[in-house]
Amino acid sequence: MVEAGSHINATIEFSEKAKSLLTQLSAERTIIINEILFDNEEIEILDVSNGQEIEIDLSIPMDGTVNIYLDLEDLLDRNTSLSKGGPTAEFYVIKDNYYSLDSPPPNSIYYNLRNLLIIIQNLNELAHYHDERSKNRNLVFVSKSDNKPSTPVAIQPHISLNLLNKVTIQPNQIESCIDYKVNGHNTNREKGIFRASIIEFFEGSRLSESEKFSFLITNWSSFNNLYSQNFETYLSGYAFQKVKHEIAGIELKLAEQFSKLTNDMTSKILGTPISFAAVIILMKAEEFCEKILICIGIIMASWIIHSIISNQYQQFQRMKNARSILLSSHESLKDKYPKDLRTSLESAILALQNSEKSLQKTFNVFRALCWSPSVIAALVIILSTISTEFHTNKPNHFYRTTPAIAEVVQQNSVNRTVTVKRLNEDLFYAS
Repeated sequence: MVEAGSHINATIEFSEKAKSLLTQLSAERTIIINEILFDNEEIEILDVSNGQEIEIDLSIPMDGTVNIYLDLEDLLDRNTSLSKGGPTAEFYVIKDNYYSLDSPPPNSIYYNLRNLLIIIQNLNELAHYHDERSKNRNLVFVSKSDNKPSTPVAIQPHISLNLLNKVTIQPNQIESCIDYKVNGHNTNREKGIFRASIIEFFEGSRLSESEKFSFLITNWSSFNNLYSQNFETYLSGYAFQKVKHEIAGIELKLAEQFSKLTNDMTSKILGTPISFAAVIILMKAEEFCEKILICIGIIMASWIIHSIISNQYQQFQRMKNARSILLSSHESLKDKYPKDLRTSLESAILALQNSEKSLQKTFNVFRALCWSPSVIAALVIILSTISTEFHTNKPNHFYRTTPAIAEVVQQNSVNRTVTVKRLNEDLFYAS
């Protein structure tokens, strides 16, 4: 018979094996032999013969390396270190024949006990601090968010027989709690998300500290889902923020390249006013050969500027292709992005497209400007040639085209000659 506490009364058939075991345990102070009775008379263990039936009374020291308990309720009542999650000594439960180092069968009450101990141990490590002022330890979680202040959450772990019987905790339900240990990286990130999830889970709750622990355990699946959602949100937010910075970097880099390209073209097109000045010199030139040489110089200058602009235009096309390649992957995932990131992407694409259209118009204008002095010079040469030919051939051309008028003019000339001759004769005779 096992008494509550540390006494065992039993009737056994004595043997060498029992003698050896009792002697060893007594020497190690694992048990204390209080009394051995044979025929209701007390005898020493050395005086017992094999095969004799004896009554033995044993005491079990509770400060040993292995503690023995009558049943699970006795274990929970006397072993207070279990609820604190600290290291516990090995123990044995007589009623259930359970030894703490043995693997408990799945879905058993000791299976739940083992998993609860894991959760408490991890909660101890994850809590911001421990409040030891009360009889039991309170685990305190504090919100460190500046945007959303909240009341600290205190949880008091307490393992009860009712709790162990109420819920079955599977190993996969505590993976989120111990995941930061297994991975060994980004520990602060996982800890922060777990703590924030605890605070969010109990936000507005009026439960006591011990009730919060029971509520957490009985609703562990719900808490685990909340933790997973918060963790995914954090990762998504980090990834989206990274994408946002990447898009902004692409937009800024291309905008700088467009600006640099425009400045380069502007500096090259400044040669056009010099060509216009050459046109003015061409208009004042008198010799035809001189005009031809000036015109050839103007055309060569236009061709050089046009070549430079064409080279810049090819670079512009490469930049457009680069923009399309860099942003195509983001455009294909646009529907999966959150609204603010999608808006940023669309705004960046629209701004770059507007810059490209503006730059395209600038190229067209610059191309027209670079050839305008040559066109004007060519027109000046053509008009100058026509004018020279007109003035040189004007009389012959006039008479050829108007013979009647020429005849009248010639007749009038003859008449004037005759009149002058007669006038001279009259004056001669009169004198």
